[in-house]
Amino acid sequence: MKTKKYLNVDELIKTIIQKGIVIENEDNVRKILKQHNYYVIMGYKHLFLDNNGNYNNVSFENIYNLYLFDRKLKLLLLDSLLDIENIIKTSVVNRFCSVYGFKEDQYLDKANYNINHKYVDRTIAIFKNQISEKEKNHTAILYYKQNYGFVPFWVVSKVLSFGLLRELYSIMKDDDKQYVKNEVSNFKDVKIKNLFTFMQLFVDMRNRAGHDEILFNERHRRILLPKLLEHKKFNLSNNDGLNDLLGLLIAMKNILPKNKFNILIKNIDKLIKHFIKENNNVELEDLLKEMNLPHNYKKLKWKKSELSA
Repeated sequence: MKTKKYLNVDELIKTIIQKGIVIENEDNVRKILKQHNYYVIMGYKHLFLDNNGNYNNVSFENIYNLYLFDRKLKLLLLDSLLDIENIIKTSVVNRFCSVYGFKEDQYLDKANYNINHKYVDRTIAIFKNQISEKEKNHTAILYYKQNYGFVPFWVVSKVLSFGLLRELYSIMKDDDKQYVKNEVSNFKDVKIKNLFTFMQLFVDMRNRAGHDEILFNERHRRILLPKLLEHKKFNLSNNDGLNDLLGLLIAMKNILPKNKFNILIKNIDKLIKHFIKENNNVELEDLLKEMNLPHNYKKLKWKKSELSA
């Protein structure tokens, strides 16, 4: 069995040089290694390897720049995913309150959900636990408990995780899920089960972004999106656009306000162009391929004629 040992900064620099990676400025690399995890940065090396697994005129700074590129991409996506979470959460809460009521004995009542769903009991139990955990230290929940004796659903929703929101949507009655799906979706060919799959991908990708895992070239192993009309804009094969960054962007396009989605694509385009400009040993075609984006990915943007539709 192979063994590993801890390497200090001096040893890491020697290791980098031994791998055939150029160090342009040793002082800067030392600062980087003191502030960022070497193992995490080197997770971005694959774009720079040739067909024989060697580095040709590649600097550590190049690899670090790709790491920073992914950090900036994650921040862009995370901002939009927060918007998406709030859009879906608001629709779920409004639908439930208008049909069943807004008090605890109503939003925690199994009868107000699909009682035949195999996870209904577990989901409601998790819901109760999340509320209990926040009762002691969440200002808004404490206020309503002390002054009104209960916490309205729209207040409780502030402490719901995106993962629990996804599960609550899954146990809603079909009419309620249909209402939410129709209210939040921009696409006409999205079904109830499709929105749940989108939410699975949103939760997973948001968690990856929040925990600073590699995202720019991620292909999800368990989640496959449905093929929609949006996919037909591109020449795709196999699972392209179903479990990768393109798929995530298509799913986000279904929920985000149209102008906000166009701004997201514009900012991603700027980010890509800036990286290519600063790293002249990386071709645009190679970066897009690694990101699982087609060369014409900007066709995702809503057309001017569609913005007001």
